[in-house]
Amino acid sequence: GNQILSKIFLVFSVLKPATDTPTLSGTVTYTINGQKYTSNTFSAALINGKFGGATDEGTQGRGFDVKIGDSESIDLTANNTQNIFAAFYPGGVYYARNRSDSGVKLTIISWDGSTLKGSFSGMVNKDGNVANPKVAVTGSFETNSIFKY
Repeated sequence: GNQILSKIFLVFSVLKPATDTPTLSGTVTYTINGQKYTSNTFSAALINGKFGGATDEGTQGRGFDVKIGDSESIDLTANNTQNIFAAFYPGGVYYARNRSDSGVKLTIISWDGSTLKGSFSGMVNKDGNVANPKVAVTGSFETNSIFKY
């Protein structure tokens, strides 16, 4: 459990440990460069009851294949849409966009206390470098794999 936590949520390492260690069982699906990708190990972190970030367990050697958010503090209100950090690693190529670049928006679809649903869309850049051409990404997720901090 702790190995997975440290691997996935390095950014949260300064916080107190999660109150529980859920199974990594959520699903995220996204389309980038016209190709669709799905991961079934998608988990979200809630920090003080707000969305902090979400990621899967990576298969490409980077620790994740998709990461939505990085130390965010987003209210879990339905239809709340915010700029967000986003990173993807499809087929070994890294794409990302910082929240401050307003490239990707997250929309909270619903949170019922156990399952979080959301969608995201926008533009990312290869290697996370805004000098590189923009690439469109769209996706959605549903997870009851929730780490609470």
